[in-house]
Amino acid sequence: AAADSLNNKKGGLFFMDMNAFGENDKFVIGGLGSKSKARGMARFSTQSVVGRPGLAFSGSGAYEDVVVQDINKKTVFKYTSINYALGAKVNYKFTTRSSVNIGISYQYADNTPKNKYQDSLESVRELSASALILNGGYKFELLDWNGWFMSGARIVVDADLAMIDADFLSPSVKVDLGYQRPIFVDRLRVFAHAAGYYSY
Repeated sequence: AAADSLNNKKGGLFFMDMNAFGENDKFVIGGLGSKSKARGMARFSTQSVVGRPGLAFSGSGAYEDVVVQDINKKTVFKYTSINYALGAKVNYKFTTRSSVNIGISYQYADNTPKNKYQDSLESVRELSASALILNGGYKFELLDWNGWFMSGARIVVDADLAMIDADFLSPSVKVDLGYQRPIFVDRLRVFAHAAGYYSY
């Protein structure tokens, strides 16, 4: 438990295990709350090994009563913000160096004006939206340990397709390339990194 500069009391509790069932599976669940807001989340994932897929499930939610004031401390408007998200992902390793993943998630956010402030809060209401997101990715890593540093090359490609409010599609692609090797002596290294992102 704690209190902020406005003496609003808040507290929270989380439980987690980073090696559940002795299989390197992981889970975390918990939340934080105060008089005007609350947040909670849960996540469970299983470890992917070569030939056996790993699974991940997650969920989160938040509630907040928002009060906006001007410089004279006069309340301009109030609204209630509610959002939550649910997701699932499958990760599969072809080899110890390469893997693919595919997932789906749903996100929702809503801003509800408070009573007499409804007429002046259309811009806030327009921020309310939902999104269904499909994503997939590929990862390749070639790593080597020379006793001092990790060396190798990495290729990561991620792609998303978001359907916003069931009538607008927004695709995006991200590519990340990395390379590092020692030159001349073990402690002298060369690094190279490049990344690109496209969104529509």
